[in-house]
Amino acid sequence: MKIKSINIVMCMFATALIMISCSKEKTATEPTNHEAQISAADRAVMQRVIQFRQKVAFKNANPNFKSGEIVAIDSARWDVETNFNATYAFPDEHYLATRHDSAVLFLPVLDDSTTLMDDVLAFNDQVFNQVLALYNSSAFVNRELLFVSLRKGQMAKGELEMKLKVVTGEKQATLFSFTPFGVGDDWKYGDYLGKCDGSNAGTDAAEQLELMLNNNKTTYCIDMPGPPSLYRKIYSDDPMSPYELQGFEYENTNGEYLIYYISKTTPLTEDELCLDYNDMNFHYNGEWEVIYDRLRVDYNRPCNWDFMLCEIGGKRVTSSWPSLLDMVRHHNYLYYSYHYWVRRDCIEDPISLGTISE
Repeated sequence: MKIKSINIVMCMFATALIMISCSKEKTATEPTNHEAQISAADRAVMQRVIQFRQKVAFKNANPNFKSGEIVAIDSARWDVETNFNATYAFPDEHYLATRHDSAVLFLPVLDDSTTLMDDVLAFNDQVFNQVLALYNSSAFVNRELLFVSLRKGQMAKGELEMKLKVVTGEKQATLFSFTPFGVGDDWKYGDYLGKCDGSNAGTDAAEQLELMLNNNKTTYCIDMPGPPSLYRKIYSDDPMSPYELQGFEYENTNGEYLIYYISKTTPLTEDELCLDYNDMNFHYNGEWEVIYDRLRVDYNRPCNWDFMLCEIGGKRVTSSWPSLLDMVRHHNYLYYSYHYWVRRDCIEDPISLGTISE
């Protein structure tokens, strides 16, 4: 008991040192009282990330140290995921294309709700090694990490399955437009069928919309608490993400589907399976309305709920029983995170994984 008490005091003392360090720098760098300050929620997230980083740093400096600290699995998952994204991810960049990888890792647990911090820190190292390997295997030239997410899986034999998702992207600056598609941008609905004239096989309308929406993403509201030289965003993954849409969920006032969707009891025509450039722009703006407005209202999400990424697949389904059905749609997976503002003197800018060797 005495040893455990000493360990706990040491961790508390080390965490306090970091907070004092931030406080000392605050007098020289943070805005004066008449300027806006970060919120209590922002501050709580900032302190939590700092505390986890302190534990990582202390463990790295003392590899044989065992604290025996018991923590909730959900808290451990959040700490590893959020700190990793704060340290290595660049979600605010613009990306021409994205790559999605996944892996399964295992976290030792005490029961269905708790684990040891010692095992969490070892798991954090596993996540780093796996993400770095996947990042380096990407063929993208100007690549960065967009985000990672961790989802709990099955539990067996004292271990919890953790499903790791890693999204990397090819960076490319863009000029924003609500009409990004022009004459000649006429695409088949999906299934990588290319353009309506039969050219450009290997891509399709769904993928082109996905690429444009990801490349042109923006922030819903501006809530920066002060100069960007003093503050930066970090992101906490929405545990409900991704949001899955079949295509028929949202219509405009004219009864037109915002997301591409057609369902008929007669065969679809070639014209219906082709989206000309006007159709592409219509559904680009329709997807935009769904992503930034409709979902936010339906799920009552706050200002700091940010769109991160979409995956759109164009699929056709036909059936002759019990009656004829011919349906085509753009199946959506929409990813979101919550952003929080933190002080740059306490949580520095992210580090590109491209600067780190395996």
